[in-house]
Amino acid sequence: MAVSIIIPLYNEGNLEPLLANLNALNGKFEVIFVSGDNTHYNTQNFTHLSYEKGRAKQLNFGAKRAKFENLWFLHADSKFSKNAILEIENFLTKNSLGAFRLKFDSDKFLLKVCAFFSNLRVKFGGIAFGDQGMFLSKELFFKLGGFKDIKIMEDYEFSLNAKKNGLKFNLCNEYITTSSRRFLKYGTLKMMIKMPISRLLYRFGVSEDKILRFYYAKS
Repeated sequence: MAVSIIIPLYNEGNLEPLLANLNALNGKFEVIFVSGDNTHYNTQNFTHLSYEKGRAKQLNFGAKRAKFENLWFLHADSKFSKNAILEIENFLTKNSLGAFRLKFDSDKFLLKVCAFFSNLRVKFGGIAFGDQGMFLSKELFFKLGGFKDIKIMEDYEFSLNAKKNGLKFNLCNEYITTSSRRFLKYGTLKMMIKMPISRLLYRFGVSEDKILRFYYAKS
């Protein structure tokens, strides 16, 4: 087994920590960066593709170019164990859909609470988000239709669609560390309140643009 790692890029900062993390991985894998902007990124010897802006578009494009049987969708600001690939391969022998246990790169209490409930959401609800490093087989990804081409909530929609098809995400044993920058920029408590409200708005059919404005409003 082998894993294709798909990483969307858009106005990203320094990729050196990510590249070092990727180079330390054990196992057989490839990395496909898909940028949606005109920034010149140094991605070393890893594959770097350009495509139309939009996370769902970029992820789907990268998945189509993947040469291995398993896909791992990763955020550029994530940190992970050197054994992450081995964990994915082992996990997918017994499960259809997987995600990592989430933690933040901050010791702030509210972020620990947020990570705790994010992991509970996967464990008991089968709903995973992109910052948890969603992974599955390439065959199943396209069987489920890939990510819906929407401006926000593409990961949530994918999880919902999987459940409609009798599948759900499960947590593997490894952790993934995600950046707390979005929470610190917009306010941790505000973001913790806005996230479930945004999901509810999406379920009730509120437009993507309205959800985006609500989610990223600083007030």
